Amino acid sequence: MAIRMRSAIIICCILSTILMTYQLRNSIHLLFDNLASMSAEKEGSNEVETSNPDGDDAVEPGVEKFTQKPSDKKFPFGEKFPPIKRAEFSDLGVSKKEGKRKVLPNVGTIRKTVSSSLLSGLQRYADSEKRIILIVVDYGYLDFALNFKESSLDRLNITNFLLICADRRSHSELNLNGIACCYFEYGNSKSSGPSDFGTSDYYEKSNAKTAVMVQALSLGYSVLMVDADVVLFRNPFLYFPCSDCDIHVQMDRDMYNSGFVFVRPTFATVALYETAWTLYVRYQKAHDQAYFNMAARTLEQQNRLPRIHSLSTKSFQCGVYYFEHGNRMFENAPKCDECVMAHNNYLGSYAAKLYRFRENLLWTVDRDGYYSDASRRYVTYGNPEDFGTETVRMEVAALKNAIAVAVLLNRTVILPTFRCCSCSVRIECSHPMHRCSLLSVLKLKLFDAAFRGLYREHSFLKHPKVPLSVKNSLGPCLAINSSSSPVYNVSRNCRVFRPVDFQNGATVEELEEWFAPYQNISVLRFHSMYGGLSTKKLEEDGRLKKLLSDAEDVFKCSEYEQWDESVLKF
Repeated sequence: MAIRMRSAIIICCILSTILMTYQLRNSIHLLFDNLASMSAEKEGSNEVETSNPDGDDAVEPGVEKFTQKPSDKKFPFGEKFPPIKRAEFSDLGVSKKEGKRKVLPNVGTIRKTVSSSLLSGLQRYADSEKRIILIVVDYGYLDFALNFKESSLDRLNITNFLLICADRRSHSELNLNGIACCYFEYGNSKSSGPSDFGTSDYYEKSNAKTAVMVQALSLGYSVLMVDADVVLFRNPFLYFPCSDCDIHVQMDRDMYNSGFVFVRPTFATVALYETAWTLYVRYQKAHDQAYFNMAARTLEQQNRLPRIHSLSTKSFQCGVYYFEHGNRMFENAPKCDECVMAHNNYLGSYAAKLYRFRENLLWTVDRDGYYSDASRRYVTYGNPEDFGTETVRMEVAALKNAIAVAVLLNRTVILPTFRCCSCSVRIECSHPMHRCSLLSVLKLKLFDAAFRGLYREHSFLKHPKVPLSVKNSLGPCLAINSSSSPVYNVSRNCRVFRPVDFQNGATVEELEEWFAPYQNISVLRFHSMYGGLSTKKLEEDGRLKKLLSDAEDVFKCSEYEQWDESVLKF
């Protein structure tokens, strides 16, 4: 009897404790809701209402003005939130244009209606510690995701990853190829092509990452969210040093990069992403990184910020640090011994990002035999001369000539190195450090649209997927000479062709006759392409007339980061 009495007392104590804990928990959540309600004002306020992981589903998103002053409050572990200045809003990608807002699910709906496909993928592919790499992709960026898988994940033997497809088409192709993937309903991508920074499609696609994070974290998974334009040099899970931190995040110039962030599942991290989603639902005119940073600012002001560790910019480099400051124009050189990853960001278009990866031998996708086609024929040429301040103009003219010759001979141009378009001083232009890729000369988006398939990057022949039969089939040095552009410093071993009309240059018929004997050689090597062609005669050829006339705006000088005018006006 005494034993039964003691057991009953113990059970009552346990039930009482559970009840008190539950009430305390609800009281705390209610306190947070009340504080958020008291601090939030009508639209135009400087504060943002944030949802609570277990709070009311119908939390009304608030407004955070872009003019608010950065807080001086310290993060845990002494880290200070990077201030966001008005001049840096172009980096945030916040558009000033007002557009029609879509009806989007609120954060409560996102949290409660978990994607069954996502849940199944997380359960199947996460490692024993419930860690997983997630990459959100649509068909427009599918090749970037495939490149990340092949060049980074497969090379490093990383298997705990899942590709989150924002459209049915990408999911179908990945699924057919046996690649770990799932379809995520909230992505709802309507655009089948790549979306460039600053467009509404880009904003919609990028913010799908936030919805994915809300669900994955709520399910208890530790997520490394990675953009598809990242390359890994080492297994990143070995380089997250802070065991007590909720978040490890890559830094851009002066803000958190939401495209490479390792997040552990806590109340604070769920609240961060729910706040970011709430901001997106309210504004719908910025990419996810802007709302991630704004959410961090908001939670910091409410003393609810997760413990965040900013990853070293020496080991986790954004595109500015790795490619621009590192002067990596070609072949991924110089080598970075301490780099864990690099982000191919701070470029304004898909075409520019693709070209930079290819030029640095960081691209492996061989779609339509881009590298492996042994039957394709090529043309190479150099830009050996220094024309002082006229160098860039002469090299652009040479590029036009090279494209014309390649089209007439049914070949593909392998690009040379160029002088940077910004280089205007004679001494600087002749210096080897000013040898640039096409990124520093022309707008890649326009150039690729006009000449896609007709050119290859300068590093092309050094790619391991190019057949040896192509690499070893090199023709002799060739040159075309005329009075309009005499060829200087030509080697004695270089065969020089002289047109009948020495004054005006070679005709189409002469080009076809001269180079017919070399048709079985994979790579024709020209000394240069500065002149020697009859522009008038070439423009009369049907194969070239429309091609060159439609590309009139293509050959205008461009800055390296390739931003569209609309983005630069933000």
